[in-house]
Amino acid sequence: MVYDKLRGLVEELEKLGKQLSNAQSTYDGVMNKLTLGQGNLIRQAHSFVELGVKVKKPLPKSIREQAGIDGDEVAE
Repeated sequence: MVYDKLRGLVEELEKLGKQLSNAQSTYDGVMNKLTLGQGNLIRQAHSFVELGVKVKKPLPKSIREQAGIDGDEVAE
């Protein structure tokens, strides 16, 4: 019956929505650990560059900016 198929589709869409929300929440938590606070991981890694450690490729400008690092400090 069409109604039953529609109900099943709606249930699956609700399930998918919850999974997407959970994935977004996990992503946000990880990004916060990387970029927020004075001791964030991106800032700590960047301090090595400031001390003269050579890197093959800088971290993306967008992530440096999220971590509060001036995007112009590392030449891209």
